[in-house]
Amino acid sequence: MASCVQCGSVITSAARGRPRRYCSRSCQARAYRARTTAEGSELSGPVEPGHAPADSPAFGSLPGNSVGKPSTGLSVECIVAAAVRIADTDGLDVLTMRQVAADLGVATMSLYHYVHGKDELIELMLDAAFMGDTTASSAVTGSAPAGARPDGCMNWRTELEGWARYEWTLISRHPWVLRVVTTFPPVTAPALLTDVERVFAALVEAGLDPIPAYRSFQSITGLVEGLAALRTSTSEAERKGITGRWRTLEIPAILERLGPKEHPVQSALLASLDEAMDVDLMFEFGLARLLDGIGNMVEQGRSEGGR
Repeated sequence: MASCVQCGSVITSAARGRPRRYCSRSCQARAYRARTTAEGSELSGPVEPGHAPADSPAFGSLPGNSVGKPSTGLSVECIVAAAVRIADTDGLDVLTMRQVAADLGVATMSLYHYVHGKDELIELMLDAAFMGDTTASSAVTGSAPAGARPDGCMNWRTELEGWARYEWTLISRHPWVLRVVTTFPPVTAPALLTDVERVFAALVEAGLDPIPAYRSFQSITGLVEGLAALRTSTSEAERKGITGRWRTLEIPAILERLGPKEHPVQSALLASLDEAMDVDLMFEFGLARLLDGIGNMVEQGRSEGGR
């Protein structure tokens, strides 16, 4: 049975096609980064099926008799930065290797000396976003490690709230991140996993078993991602001029037709609908309620443990 050459996990081989060498895109990306660091960014090894087009150079080979990469000034970092700019502006649907090459002013095929293809590029983009966008977390955690107490232990609430605000701000700045992290199977960027592990560790240290800790984290991140999706659709509707008409004309007309006596609570909201539909206020409200609920669970566990 085959094993992943990066992490050693067992790989279920496909009935057809070339044998897989990695268990996931994450391991493939980590192996790639390790090679580029160790070999001065000179790639080696075969390309995985489905990444580079058929007419691209083999992963590790170069066209013609050239030695080393073409002197285009390219690097993994500048390719990823260009891809992030495109995705931030136009979304992932517009992102292609051809578009990235055009943005950088190079031939499309030259990108494949650095990145296998779009799948790996998105993996690297996500890692760069979580590694490089530190402003969000610093607003909550300051210069010290997130949630650190003077005794060196981690405060679960500070960690969990810090993560929620970090992800909320990160998705605000890079809306495409929401689509990547909510796609199954999920992309497991190393920087993301490091942050998640820190939050899990704080919850377990507070007395939760791993499964309740996982559920607590997923409840918080589900709030973030669900409201981020609502914000994205609302922003798109506002851009098209739909939201204003919906709030001022369509909803009042529907409630008037149905009758305020049958729907008194919803009718009462019409006077403050903008405030009620403010997604940032929804986030603050939901986050506080979830944290309070998890806090009650933590305190209950401590009380039972002290009996």
